[in-house]
Amino acid sequence: MAVDLFEDYAGKSRRVQSDEARQPTFNEIPIIDIAPFLKPNATEEERMKVVKEVRYACEQVGFLYVKGHGLTESSMEKAFLEAKKFFMMTTEEKMETYFRLSPKFRGYEPSKGATHAKGDLKEAFNFGYDPVADPLNPSNDFEEFLAANPSAGPNVWPSSSSAASGLKNALFDYYGQVLVLGRQMIRIFALALDLPENYFDEAFRVPGALGRTLYYPTQPPATDLDDGTIGVGAHTDIECFTCLLQGPDLSCLQVLNKAGEWVEAPPVPGTLVINVGDMLSRWTNNRFISTVHRVINKTGQPRQSMPVFFGPNYETMWAFLLLLIPWYLLLTQTSSITALPGSVPAGEKPKFATIQAGEYVQRRLARSRLGTKYDESVPIEQVLAGSAAVAA
Repeated sequence: MAVDLFEDYAGKSRRVQSDEARQPTFNEIPIIDIAPFLKPNATEEERMKVVKEVRYACEQVGFLYVKGHGLTESSMEKAFLEAKKFFMMTTEEKMETYFRLSPKFRGYEPSKGATHAKGDLKEAFNFGYDPVADPLNPSNDFEEFLAANPSAGPNVWPSSSSAASGLKNALFDYYGQVLVLGRQMIRIFALALDLPENYFDEAFRVPGALGRTLYYPTQPPATDLDDGTIGVGAHTDIECFTCLLQGPDLSCLQVLNKAGEWVEAPPVPGTLVINVGDMLSRWTNNRFISTVHRVINKTGQPRQSMPVFFGPNYETMWAFLLLLIPWYLLLTQTSSITALPGSVPAGEKPKFATIQAGEYVQRRLARSRLGTKYDESVPIEQVLAGSAAVAA
């Protein structure tokens, strides 16, 4: 089959050898048990073994499975159950929470061209950080939270009289456990980057963690990929990293390896998928790989999945500076994060400019949800004004 090209959000291309996917070879997508790192009495040797495995996965693959993550089976099952109730409602009922009515793209997102590729065959329900769901920062004062974090924005939920009235509680139970895991993962990433374990803690105290629950209808086996009809088109993720729960048994997720081959990433019992996103790749000056992936559901059965896209507080500044300031002087500067030690080789310039995390996410969402061109030279106010005009 002829070679194809994938173009990312910034216009850079990747070579794709074929639309056909193959089974992964042993350890091609590593399975890493992080329980030894998380246990209270872990030895330094046990912890660093996990760190080294994660470092390899992030630098060479960009995808990994994690087991020993601490999430409960009951919370995952309940979240899938309540999400399915929502997706089984009528279109009219679901459209009461239509995502284009939200300035932060929260709520119901229909299928067919709503996201990364024309013809995406999936439905989604989107939600963001809420302190009510956070075991570390529990609070019922959402207005106070929004005043301190204006880029976060409010969520929208189905009405209490709908068939999906239990969706919020079920998703927040699952989401709260993912927040705990995500903060552990960012500590592992810090050590993998030869930084102090608590280097990122303050930036992720109130994370920009976007949650989605997704429903993929059955895709006919005869579907021609060239017509643009696909579960989720080839893309990379926006935030620092993604924690993904796949529905059981159905192999639909595919990852593009360095050779330009599509490799299947089937569900592995007892694991979550973790993948590096564009923000973390950008933060590390491309030391960590943000890997292209897609979803094609030709199993003959509907599929569900739940990703949480984990990033720093949206008020955080992402700066890529030459490393003239020692890292220990930057730990108290919680308003900004500089290029990480070793990210910019001596004598070279950083690959990316400074950008606020919330602004970056808004620009990326405007591109993926509304088709807006990604151009950091365009003022963010103009991008947001264009988003509001489309929503109206």
